[in-house]
Amino acid sequence: MKTRELLKEKIREIIKGIESPVIVEGKHDERALAPYCSVIVKMGGRSLYGLAAYVSERYGEVIILTDFDKEGDSLAGKLNLLLVSLGVRIDTKTRARLKQQAIRLGVSQIEALGKALRDL
Repeated sequence: MKTRELLKEKIREIIKGIESPVIVEGKHDERALAPYCSVIVKMGGRSLYGLAAYVSERYGEVIILTDFDKEGDSLAGKLNLLLVSLGVRIDTKTRARLKQQAIRLGVSQIEALGKALRDL
């Protein structure tokens, strides 16, 4: 198998192993992960605090999968702080593993990650 295909396979394994609810930025990200994740919460125009309050009322642990660029990392960091302050555990290891493989593949957006996996 070629390197790109191996990276895509690693990414698919990481995503298939996700059991916690996943927070994404928008509908395209939601669509990209829908075949692999059973519970997806999209930000969809809510304030960060509104989203954090919504999530904290429903889930004890989540994975934040914002884009893997500077803006997405900043957003994930802010949301992480809010959620932790409301008692929600954050699975940061899965985000870190997924980000590492996606960046190696040359993908920094969640919606592009879905397309890459479909092309496998």
